[in-house]
Amino acid sequence: MASELSPIHSTRSHKEKFQKWKAKHEVEESVFYNRLSEVIATDNDLAVGDTMVFTNDYCVVFGPYEILAFGKP
Repeated sequence: MASELSPIHSTRSHKEKFQKWKAKHEVEESVFYNRLSEVIATDNDLAVGDTMVFTNDYCVVFGPYEILAFGKP
């Protein structure tokens, strides 16, 4: 698994804090989406709950991270 290559394994989760922040902003009429295809045209249809691993331009691997929401800028 790619995440095993990362020298940094984050065990910290901000999911609960994010969900509270999201609920507050939904009351203020912010819109969040469950699928990436609802935000942009893409063949890579990621969804809330999917796990992502990122590799930067220097081949440093970050993750895995759970997708919590999508939003339009």
